[in-house]
Amino acid sequence: MERLVTGGWYQDVCESIHYGTPSNVTIYSYKPFTELRQGDQVFGNKELTIPPIGAKFTITDGATFIQVVGTNIVNWGACY
Repeated sequence: MERLVTGGWYQDVCESIHYGTPSNVTIYSYKPFTELRQGDQVFGNKELTIPPIGAKFTITDGATFIQVVGTNIVNWGACY
């Protein structure tokens, strides 16, 4: 499973994976993280029934980010 971190603003979250003590999060979806796009859904359990646990607005793997409201991805992009 890949390492994902969560936080508020995407710029801060994208950078935080490389330093400090980022807030780690686990998400589940029908697709790999790198293939998620706006309109897809992510969940906090393997049964795909609840929102991500402990996730803030933005989630990243350090290369791309998604922004989540509930279980819905409302935005995605590349980390710079």
